[in-house]
Amino acid sequence: MIGLPFWGATKCRAQEIHVGEHIPNIKITHICNYSKTELDLVDLRGKDIILDFGDIRCHGCLESLHKFDSLQQVYEGEVQFFWVTKDSIAEVARFLKTNKIGKTLKYLPIIAEDSVFFKRFPLWAIPYDVWIDKYSNVVSESLTSFVNKSSIDFLIQYK
Repeated sequence: MIGLPFWGATKCRAQEIHVGEHIPNIKITHICNYSKTELDLVDLRGKDIILDFGDIRCHGCLESLHKFDSLQQVYEGEVQFFWVTKDSIAEVARFLKTNKIGKTLKYLPIIAEDSVFFKRFPLWAIPYDVWIDKYSNVVSESLTSFVNKSSIDFLIQYK
């Protein structure tokens, strides 16, 4: 029995999604700053998706929100960006109404109270990004600093 993984850890890891794997349809709920409050991931098929994981108490996470908001406007129709946080809907709503950065976000949807994506993707730290291609395959994970116009253009052209 030496060297075998703990059964609980194996069960948990079986639900994780890694680069190179297909992401199943996931119901996304608690969406703020978007035309819908929930949707199925399959509704976005045909668009590339970048999930930016963060927290409203994380300075580094907040610093990148302007960049993602601008990129969402530039790549509307091709790439769907989401800021994913475990923060409650009430905290996110307050952030959008009262925070200097939150008040300026016009295009970036926020998934609040996330209980799915944080479990599915083994994050090392936040902010952290997961890249999903238009065919629902996880093609990359990166630090937020790697999200820029040239890397997004490469994602769009990726086949």
